Amino acid sequence: SGVESSTHLFLEGLYRNGSLSMLDLSMNRLDSSGALILEDSLARHAKLQELYIGQNPLGSHGLRCLLRLLSQPSCGLRLLEAVGCQGLERPIYQASDPSGAYKLDLNLPHSRSLLRLLYKTCETLKL
Repeated sequence: SGVESSTHLFLEGLYRNGSLSMLDLSMNRLDSSGALILEDSLARHAKLQELYIGQNPLGSHGLRCLLRLLSQPSCGLRLLEAVGCQGLERPIYQASDPSGAYKLDLNLPHSRSLLRLLYKTCETLKL
């Protein structure tokens, strides 16, 4: 939808912002696709220290994206508030087993983020 696309474009563009220290994305209908984009965009964002993302239907796959983000040494997050983020499960990408077929539309922020994460996984595993 248009709202999802504009939100995803905003999330993807966060990697360009080097001064943001707090971001509140609560109650924005973000699902696991949005969380995947955040994982990609904020992995090297050292200044962002607080992320409020509560009351979004992230589900366990979206929460896993955020946990992987927190585990990145280059991520500056010190506070992640994600209360009330249960939601429908739409598995997109499993870092522990990324094998499979992916259909990517590189016109979409989610697909571009997924492609970057797959490249990072290949680099890490030396594939």
